[in-house]
Amino acid sequence: MVTKAEVSAVVGYDIATTSGAGGVCAFQAADPSKYFYVTTYSGVDSMASMLQIESGSTHLDGVGTDAFWVPSGVLFARNGDHAVAFSDPELGTLGATTAGATLAPAPDALVQLAKTALGRLG
Repeated sequence: MVTKAEVSAVVGYDIATTSGAGGVCAFQAADPSKYFYVTTYSGVDSMASMLQIESGSTHLDGVGTDAFWVPSGVLFARNGDHAVAFSDPELGTLGATTAGATLAPAPDALVQLAKTALGRLG
């Protein structure tokens, strides 16, 4: 779906290990506190929990048939019945701490990674 090098370019650290099962792949740095998750979905039913958080997110144009960014560090993108979600809390912000603060936008490199992954889903 995505390579260690592609993930490393997005997160800004070298990926030391990968593991996965059941549609979830974890990319981890040598520092175990740094990680990046990739989850794949096949069928609308499997992505129902992700679609529930869409209303509280920022829509992303030009990424699959539907894509959104949750500023806590989650990007979800789909093409029809296939989807991918990327999760890394360090890529976003957990919320504004002062009035008027804006939430972090989706990183451009992460959006490009979503486009790449969707192309590989078929």
